[in-house]
Amino acid sequence: MNISFAIIIVYMALLIGISLLSGRLSSARGGSSSFLLAGNRLPTLLVAAMVAGTAIGGTGTIGIAESAYTNGLSAVWYNIAWTIGILAFAFLMCKKLRRTGVSTTSQIFIRLFNRFDGIVSSVIQVVVAFGINALQAIAGGAILTALLPQYFNMTNGVIISALVFTAIALFGGYMGATLTNVINVVMIYLGVIAGFIAALNNGGGWEHITLSLPQGSQWFSLFEGVGPVIIVGWVVSMVIQSPPNQGLIQATAAGRSEKAARFGTIIAAVLIVPIGFLCAFIGIMAAATLPELESASLAFPMLMSNLNPWVAGFTLAGLWAADVSTATSCMMGLATVATKDIIVRQIRPDMDDRTQLLMSKAIIVIFGVLGAFAALNIRSILGFMMQLIVVYTPYCFILLSAIYCPRLLRKSTCTATVVVNLLIMVLWLLFPAVHIVPDMIYLCLPATLATMGLCTAFDKRAVDVDKLFCPEELPEVRTAAPVPAPEEV
Repeated sequence: MNISFAIIIVYMALLIGISLLSGRLSSARGGSSSFLLAGNRLPTLLVAAMVAGTAIGGTGTIGIAESAYTNGLSAVWYNIAWTIGILAFAFLMCKKLRRTGVSTTSQIFIRLFNRFDGIVSSVIQVVVAFGINALQAIAGGAILTALLPQYFNMTNGVIISALVFTAIALFGGYMGATLTNVINVVMIYLGVIAGFIAALNNGGGWEHITLSLPQGSQWFSLFEGVGPVIIVGWVVSMVIQSPPNQGLIQATAAGRSEKAARFGTIIAAVLIVPIGFLCAFIGIMAAATLPELESASLAFPMLMSNLNPWVAGFTLAGLWAADVSTATSCMMGLATVATKDIIVRQIRPDMDDRTQLLMSKAIIVIFGVLGAFAALNIRSILGFMMQLIVVYTPYCFILLSAIYCPRLLRKSTCTATVVVNLLIMVLWLLFPAVHIVPDMIYLCLPATLATMGLCTAFDKRAVDVDKLFCPEELPEVRTAAPVPAPEEV
């Protein structure tokens, strides 16, 4: 049996085994809160693993190597932008959100505004999470196919990846996803470091690789390849998408204390940057040793395919782990929002906790199957789904205003800003002439601020921000509120 194939199969079995064990150990506590939020008892390091696993996906590993293949070291700014966004969340939002007792983004907008705004927020969160999950299945299938073509093709690679994502979330719940993310983050680091060292030696050392690079001054510049405009767009986008990010909010709510949640988030931010640099250097090495690849997306997998099978196997497992970690986090966030904020709040407010637990598991299975189907058959709509992340722009400013400057908010602020951003998204997708800037965020940001200003000026109906810090107004989701816990990390 191929060594790399054996390593990836053992790794898949290990993740599912950990998830099963976690599910059995936590079943004694029972209830939807235990399943969806790990009983609000995650210590610092587990919060860090969950947040880091959410951020370090296929884009933060293979995607950076792909960009570095032509743009050089500046590709690492994608992960740096993630780090800046997560640090902004840790210092600006973490403490405040813990004190609200919310576990989903939608609960915030229901409290501040109205049912309609809460439903819209819930639907957008579910669609974006579904899109990310399907894209991770595609990335997982691509990794397996590129490095083990004798065993996997794109179809069975996507199906197997989606099955593992779904099984981890279904069997282990949030605690299972968190524990597997600990293994995933470790495997990502070990795999990428092993691949980097082996590729460096295989390429004749750093000096030889440097001399073999195609002509260009971008290779070791932090700004020249990607360019300042794109870099600023990445940073602004990540800072804006972090405050309303369901993965970050859910990890914060699952922490056993305010200190554990905050420090875990900070540790996660620190973990993200080094892996970005390593993957960027791997992309640069691929440019030196494999200068005529048909596609830059093959940079990482093709470089690894020439290595020792043991090293290639561990690196493959690390790359695939990056997809697993992001997908399981998205799956749990999707199940939480769909169960708590859509089904329970809007359809069956009297649903008992055991039924909520069963409903959460059913949602995981349904969306796991639909995600695999979308990944295989209707990929064209996934890009459209991901464009909905543009609506995080108004949600970010609404959250920051509610916490730090509530007098800016009006009853119409949420609806108006979301509608404006959706219009920008539609125009951007349908009319290329609208692409007067390199990134949609450069349109969404001023449009959101202008719309908020108009609402503040002309709508005299102030928002009661005190409701945000009154968990008793949400009795059906009180199980999601943080439980008293010692302050030690």
